[in-house]
Amino acid sequence: MELFNVCNKELIAIPNTTDMPDTKCEIYFSYAWKKTGEPVQPREWMVNICYESLRREGYTVLCGNNYRQTEDNINDFLKKLDNGNSIVLGLSERYLKSEYCMFEFYEIFHSSKLSKEELKERIFLIQLEALNLSNPKVLTRYFNHWKNVQEEWEDMIDMMLTNMGPAQQTHYDKVKSIVGGLSDLFGMIDSLCTADHTVLTEEDIPETMRGIKAHFERMNLKAILPGRKSDHEVFSEGQINGSNQRQPNEY
Repeated sequence: MELFNVCNKELIAIPNTTDMPDTKCEIYFSYAWKKTGEPVQPREWMVNICYESLRREGYTVLCGNNYRQTEDNINDFLKKLDNGNSIVLGLSERYLKSEYCMFEFYEIFHSSKLSKEELKERIFLIQLEALNLSNPKVLTRYFNHWKNVQEEWEDMIDMMLTNMGPAQQTHYDKVKSIVGGLSDLFGMIDSLCTADHTVLTEEDIPETMRGIKAHFERMNLKAILPGRKSDHEVFSEGQINGSNQRQPNEY
């Protein structure tokens, strides 16, 4: 399969995964896309290539950009996302500062029963920009951002007194939820990142596609065949046997 690289105007080969049974699942994308009028950024076109490749291979692929037109549509997407077991998260600076994106992750986190292991099974994270959320200076910058966002809302509420409408109240409630769980949210996102915080590049896209499909197809098989071992169990056995190398058909 070949897809067009919108930045360099060339074709990128996306190999098919043929070594897994037909266990196609519904895959959700949670990422920050460009605003109207902005040029396409590398972080977005790389996610778009992954999205389009999965769609062409027969997966049902959904993202908030398809829904984000009315508040009801946003809520409909969030409900689907809450119940989804296959979520690709595109991590970027904009994602971590976006009310919509962070509330999506807040909902995913809570629907995972605040379990790190369940979250890791449901989410395949691709890091689109260099962000080290283990660095206290970096965390302080984001915490200050969300503190300022909440204070701006509170200043507006004080000014409007009882005149705030339902839409404004919904936005404010989301911001409060994000700020209230900020430490846990950032801690969980950091735990999903690779240890060296590897950023996705164009050359990585084919391997990333194999990883996305293998990860979610394995999770889907696990749901169909309850006796199937989890990634954690397979990895642990590899360590006990003196090897942590992946087997030929894993990614």
